[in-house]
Amino acid sequence: MPHIGRRAVLTGASVLATGAARAQPRFPDRPVKLIIPWAAGGPADGGFRILAESAARKLGQPVVVENKGGASGVLGALALQEAKPDGYTISQMHMSVLRQPLLNPQLRYDPIADLTYILQITGFVMGVVVRAEAPWQTLPDLLAYAKSHP
Repeated sequence: MPHIGRRAVLTGASVLATGAARAQPRFPDRPVKLIIPWAAGGPADGGFRILAESAARKLGQPVVVENKGGASGVLGALALQEAKPDGYTISQMHMSVLRQPLLNPQLRYDPIADLTYILQITGFVMGVVVRAEAPWQTLPDLLAYAKSHP
């Protein structure tokens, strides 16, 4: 009998929880803003406008693209940081946004503490390349030369 009673309580609680969930507004119930930290008309802008249109059809709400170009993505990161953290403002960020505070400690944001990363859309492999006849064939060779010839 205790087992049956416990099941009834859990079932009743789940019905109450479901009723409470129904009272919540459906997300999103208004337009979503997508901040693109690059100038309008560039490659990131065009690609993300296509994604915004597709997302708007899925969500049933407009996804409004707002370009905040400048300062290697910093202006877009600052706009995102200043937005209300309610899920209605999202952004596409590039790796430069992560490294800018390392290059300029005066910046007003911490990309790890102030931003939440939810999805990786693309990835790039980057490296250091030199001409085939260059005297450096490895990164340590290049660094050693740079240190000895400032």
